[in-house]
Amino acid sequence: MSDTYYTATEAMRILGISASRFYYLVRQGEVARISLPGDTRHFVYRKEDIDRIAEALSRVQAEPATSVEQLALKAYENAELAYSRATGITLYPNLALEALPADSPKVATIKAMIEQAVEASKMLQTLQLDVARLADQMTEP
Repeated sequence: MSDTYYTATEAMRILGISASRFYYLVRQGEVARISLPGDTRHFVYRKEDIDRIAEALSRVQAEPATSVEQLALKAYENAELAYSRATGITLYPNLALEALPADSPKVATIKAMIEQAVEASKMLQTLQLDVARLADQMTEP
């Protein structure tokens, strides 16, 4: 186990989840998959992501029966976090773009990445607003 990354086996053990659930989280972008230099068949997973999910799972499992209102508020908190992360993701490609010469072949790839991040951010903002409306409805008497 490194200070920064876990293997898939370590991550699944820490999370206490099956391989199918783990790889679902990877596909959904909840866990970043990182290729090892020179090895396209093996990956590592950011310790930060795994530890964050493990903490969230332990909080949910430790809580007594949760009301629908509490679940709606938790959904809002998570939607807010996801929107914040997606918005932050656009910062780094923009900084990379500024550092590159205009004729660099990497410019087109980075611009496409920025467009994807902006679209994801817009979708997550919409989701956050929808969840906020749901949370409001659920907490009304």
